[in-house]
Amino acid sequence: MTTLADIGGISVTDAPYNADPTGSADSTSAIQSAIDAAYTLNNMRFVLFPSGTYRITNQLNCFEIHRNPRDHGHLLYGSTAGSARPKLKLDNNASGYNTPSSPKAVIRFWRQCHPVEGCDNSIPDETAGANFDQTFRGIDIEVGTGNSGAVGLQFAGAQMCAIEDTKSVMNSGYAGIRSVPGVMSCISNIHIVGGTYGIDGLKTDHPAYVGITLENQATYALYQMIGNNDDQPFCGFRIIKAAAPAILTVQHGGSDTYGPGFTFVDGTFEF
Repeated sequence: MTTLADIGGISVTDAPYNADPTGSADSTSAIQSAIDAAYTLNNMRFVLFPSGTYRITNQLNCFEIHRNPRDHGHLLYGSTAGSARPKLKLDNNASGYNTPSSPKAVIRFWRQCHPVEGCDNSIPDETAGANFDQTFRGIDIEVGTGNSGAVGLQFAGAQMCAIEDTKSVMNSGYAGIRSVPGVMSCISNIHIVGGTYGIDGLKTDHPAYVGITLENQATYALYQMIGNNDDQPFCGFRIIKAAAPAILTVQHGGSDTYGPGFTFVDGTFEF
């Protein structure tokens, strides 16, 4: 019989990790251990989350070490076998999540900065343009109350990265997603409820959004940097907000002046 290991997988609920899918015990350390083990195996192992709720109390790190060839990243998949997608649930009033001026993610995908590739000094040790081959798919996120600086998912990336099939419910917090993968990546089937912002894409060049629902954000549904040379597609969308405006764009380089922006296709703005 073919096992999960045979197809390159590690389950967070299997020994020796034993993450609790009932939401009772703190699963942060168990999940981080599974993430680290899959990456250390150095053969593109993926981490599987069976259906359930996983209690989180601190940031989960998917940290990509600078190396060549750049063909090895973190792959996190939610099982489709259960009646609902697996969920990462941040505690109410979690330590370190109450400073909006210094947002902290429930789960963060990032790459070690290297001088040859260039570094983004505004987010220490994060280099989006060389963060390749990482995937977050089929896993939901819920942020509890009292976490005004919380981010559901932070993922500044580029080629062959993906955020797919995920819903973030922000009972408090800064943003559902902060930074998204840019060139040659996939951002699809995303639903974010609540937060100051739905998506903060200020550290993202040339994203392509497909199948996006942003609902009931306090300030902007989308807070996005726009590129110098071309429009960026936002396709198959639904934005629901108490009142306009729903979107703020900032031109590459930090200016609020107008330039190339978005092409909105097949969607609705509902106020």
